[in-house]
Amino acid sequence: MQRDTEAGGDPQSLGYFPMTTGEAQSVQRLCATTNNLSTTLLLSLGAGETLALQLIPAGEFLMGSGPGTDERSERESPLHRVQISAPFYMGKFPVTQAQWEAVMGSNPAHFQGAGTLPMETVSWEACVAFCEALSQKSGQQVRLPSESEWEYACRAGGETIFSFGDNWEVLPDHAWYRDNAGGRSRPVGLKPANAWGLHDMHGGIDEYCQDIWHPTYDGAPADGRAWTEGGEREYRVLRGGSWYDEGRFCRSPHRNYYQYQTPTEDHGLRVVVEVSG
Repeated sequence: MQRDTEAGGDPQSLGYFPMTTGEAQSVQRLCATTNNLSTTLLLSLGAGETLALQLIPAGEFLMGSGPGTDERSERESPLHRVQISAPFYMGKFPVTQAQWEAVMGSNPAHFQGAGTLPMETVSWEACVAFCEALSQKSGQQVRLPSESEWEYACRAGGETIFSFGDNWEVLPDHAWYRDNAGGRSRPVGLKPANAWGLHDMHGGIDEYCQDIWHPTYDGAPADGRAWTEGGEREYRVLRGGSWYDEGRFCRSPHRNYYQYQTPTEDHGLRVVVEVSG
C-alpha cells in the first residue's frame, strides 16, 4: 500500500509497505519532526567511543516469505502482517569490538584487529549483559531487537528479498558473505546503508534477537514484541547472515538460531534503544 508521506496525518500510521527509498526516508524524517526526535541518536561509551543509532518509524509490514519467493524456507512461514506500534532506535552498525571493550572492559573476539571489526565470539547471554551494562552507562533503555523489529528495520519500506531489491548479482556490493569475505569478518560500514541508514543488515555478522527460536511463525506475536514463550528454549534467533554464510542466508526474511550460551566467531549483535514517552 503506497502512502503519501507529505499529506499529513498521524505519522504512526504512515509506515505501510511497500515504499520507495524516498518514501521510506520521508516517513523517517516525518516521524522525527512530529515526535521531536533526531534521526540519529549518539551514545557515549567512554574511552572515546560512541555508538550511533538510527530512528526507525512505527508502521506495519509483511513478515516472512510466501510461496514462490526465491530461496525461501518453511521457517519463514506463514507470511503475516506485523504492526510496529512505536518508533525505536536501532544501531547504525553491528556493535564493534572497540565499542564492546569500552563497555565491558574485555574483547573476546576471534578476529582481533581494527576497532571497526564487528564484535563476535559472544553468546546471546553475553549480548544481553552488554545491553544491560550499556543501559546503566547511558541512562537509555538498551536491548536486543525483537525478531520482527529486526526484519522491519532491515526491509526499510521494501518487500523484496534484499533491502536493495531482488537482484542477486549485486549482493557482493551490499554484503560480506562466503563468496567475498575471505573466510573472516570485515569492518562495519563498508557496504551501503539501507533506506533508514542501517549498514550491514545483509551479511557481515549474524545478529542475535531477543526471541526464543520457533521453527515457524505459527502463533507468532503480531505487535512487534519479542516471542519469549514456548519454542525451543535452548536456542535464540539470529538474523542477517554472516561472512561464513551463503548468499541465500543473507536475505531479509531468512531466520537462523543458535544455543544461547555458546559463542561462535560469526555471531554478534546490533542494539535497540526504546523511545521514551
